[in-house]
Amino acid sequence: MMRNVAAYLRERFRFRLFGPATLLFTVLATASMDRSSPGRGVAVAALVVMLLLQFRLWDDLEDRDRDAAAHPERVLVRLPPGPFWQALWLIGAANLGVLAAARAPGALGGLFALDVAALAAYRAGRIVISERAWTHVVLLAKYPAIVAVAALAGGAVNWDRLVAASLVAFATAHVYERVHTRAESLGVSP
Repeated sequence: MMRNVAAYLRERFRFRLFGPATLLFTVLATASMDRSSPGRGVAVAALVVMLLLQFRLWDDLEDRDRDAAAHPERVLVRLPPGPFWQALWLIGAANLGVLAAARAPGALGGLFALDVAALAAYRAGRIVISERAWTHVVLLAKYPAIVAVAALAGGAVNWDRLVAASLVAFATAHVYERVHTRAESLGVSP
């Protein structure tokens, strides 16, 4: 199982994309906090990585049937999904557990709301939302939410800065998605 998870991470959680995303979202989250410190920044970065991993894996599991046609070579398409669903539940529970242990009720509530919203979107929204709106709006909404959860995990936030940081996270993800989609349509790797 660990070999399969490692193969998945190499394929779908590559540092060249998620390293810069982690750095950006960590900077945005810590800039939203009333008080930050290097130690808190490291903790926020670790949380951002775990949240990105949770939602990347969830996205890929939900898209498994679509990917079977478009990307049959992907790890999640070739292997039974059960262990990956178990990994997702463990990561999600760990994220909630960390926030509960940190006594960060705003972050805990925010992550719980994000999980519920994602579940509703995958189960009900996906079938009624256009592909374009799904790709360029719904899926990208998780990024400002991740920034908000990470900022709230650090304690008190400046709400004006948090709103601005969330907008930057969404705009950055939107630009990346547009470039990525355009590059895919041209048959090149972004």
